[in-house]
Amino acid sequence: MHQLRDAQNWSGLVAVAATACIAAAQVRATRPDLSADIYSLLGGAYGSLQQHAKALEMYKCTAIIMQEIGASTGNVISRVQALKDLAVALANTAGQYMALGDLGEAVPLLENARKIQQAMSTGPGQLRGGDRESREHLGLMCQRLGECYTLLEKHAQAIEPLEQSKVMAEEMGNREIQEKACASLGDSYYSLGQFDMAIQMLEQAQTTVPRRKQGALLITLGCCNDSLMQHEKAASLFEQAIAVAEEVGDRLNQGVARMKLGEIYRVTNQPAKAIEMQEQAKVILEEVGDGVGVASSINLLGNCYFSLGQYEKAVRLYEEARTIEQEEGVYLGVQCNNLGNCHFQLDHFQQAFGLYEEARMFAQEAGNREYECTLWGSLGRCQTALFNYEQAVACYKAQWSMAEELDLVDRQAVAALNLGVIIWAQARVEHFDNSAAPLPSAHARPAAYMDSTRNASQWFETALKLSMSPVSGDVHVKEMEDALLHLSFLAFDVGQEDDALDFLRQLLYAQMGSLQRVGVGSQSSCRGCFQKGGKDVVMLVCSGCGIARFCNADHQKMASKKGELRSPARHKDMCLLLKKWQQVVEGNEAAEACTPDLLAFLRLDPWRKHRAPVPAGRTSV
Repeated sequence: MHQLRDAQNWSGLVAVAATACIAAAQVRATRPDLSADIYSLLGGAYGSLQQHAKALEMYKCTAIIMQEIGASTGNVISRVQALKDLAVALANTAGQYMALGDLGEAVPLLENARKIQQAMSTGPGQLRGGDRESREHLGLMCQRLGECYTLLEKHAQAIEPLEQSKVMAEEMGNREIQEKACASLGDSYYSLGQFDMAIQMLEQAQTTVPRRKQGALLITLGCCNDSLMQHEKAASLFEQAIAVAEEVGDRLNQGVARMKLGEIYRVTNQPAKAIEMQEQAKVILEEVGDGVGVASSINLLGNCYFSLGQYEKAVRLYEEARTIEQEEGVYLGVQCNNLGNCHFQLDHFQQAFGLYEEARMFAQEAGNREYECTLWGSLGRCQTALFNYEQAVACYKAQWSMAEELDLVDRQAVAALNLGVIIWAQARVEHFDNSAAPLPSAHARPAAYMDSTRNASQWFETALKLSMSPVSGDVHVKEMEDALLHLSFLAFDVGQEDDALDFLRQLLYAQMGSLQRVGVGSQSSCRGCFQKGGKDVVMLVCSGCGIARFCNADHQKMASKKGELRSPARHKDMCLLLKKWQQVVEGNEAAEACTPDLLAFLRLDPWRKHRAPVPAGRTSV
């Protein structure tokens, strides 16, 4: 049998399997080591022939016998060898479970095998099993364990065994295990949002990975750089991935890399190139029969048209992607959300609500609580647009509670803003019927109305605090600005003029700080879509104030569109104030000189133009 194994004559081994199993059973009582060896040889043969169920059966027999040997022998050396063989048998059994897709069964076996191997490597005297072969086995066990956790999307748990595998592979000079460990670490760090670490691992893997695997690795590297807003570098990596994939005939990654590159073109405001690249990706992915990939390319094509404001065309593409995903049996929540976004932009609020609720149910079923939290906000926006204030409050409170539980500071801040807005809106509708008649002076307003404004103010203050918390960083600047704007209008509404002016001045200082950045590398936020432009994106500068930045001309128009959802004031309402406040910041004007302009702005009461306060938040892809 050993001669057949050495010759890799797996069919020959399997041909004598029945006889070998009988022999193994016969000698088990007298020569358990020989019995285990026979089962192990047969396990290897069946595994090499892709007969994993039979291989699993053989390796299980090996593991049971090695446990019996270890428990019964009184000889220390024999016990050490039995433990080493048991660890290998457990790892081989786990390998067959992995091949059969049963990762849950593989993990405890690998954990046990690693524990045994580590104990021997660190044990005293004769119990030491730290020879080169044992170390290599331990490195392989760690690599497989990390791979299992990665496939189970338990990326935090994957890091430690993969790091151990990497270190041991480096010690042993095993480049294959080292490359696998680095590549898996890169994937896990990427999934955990630790993009710098992911890049470090992937670049190490790049030096040893075979050419045929480099396309996939370059794609992941590109995704990491994209997540760090390094769009130019990401585009270069995706282009390299296309070239490598074409060189080795890897059609799948030719399609995937084009899909990723097309999305880079979209976010860097090159819509024509983005659409062309996604259409090429779709053709290639259809050719290789990757249904899920085809749906993704169509979805991203829909995003292109959504960004161009062509919502009807985006709807058709999202519907097409959803149909394919239904056929493939994959998660449909994202498409429901995308369709909801389109219908919301088309003022089909009831239809949007139904789609968002469907997406939320999918997220709940999948256990994706973070996504479900976001969708509660979308549901709240729909209810607000339909003037169903009670239902809107219920949605935003659900979002607040879930965000607080999950420690999602950005979602907490937005929920707090929206709760403040809706509570105030409801009070204005209830007490003043939101008519065109002037509101009564602050001292003549009902006590119940003043109670509601205090409640709203508390939510705005909470949002401001959250947006400025140390963990928030620069990401939540817009939430901070919205909170200051709401607080200024609310204070003015209830007759607290000095507070209103103070909040408005804080807002102007904040906008000057976040907007007045010049040239490429500034990562300024677009005042139309409120997304950062990236370090390598040249943005348009407002000709009025010379401060605000925009992705493109369409987004500049978006910033001054009536009824814009992010805040009650459009950029064109703020433009003149920003220009004048720049003189204050530069020391050319006293702050008090701008007070008449600030009061004039507050008297505009933009919320009255929109019939009621509009919620914070936005719809984007």
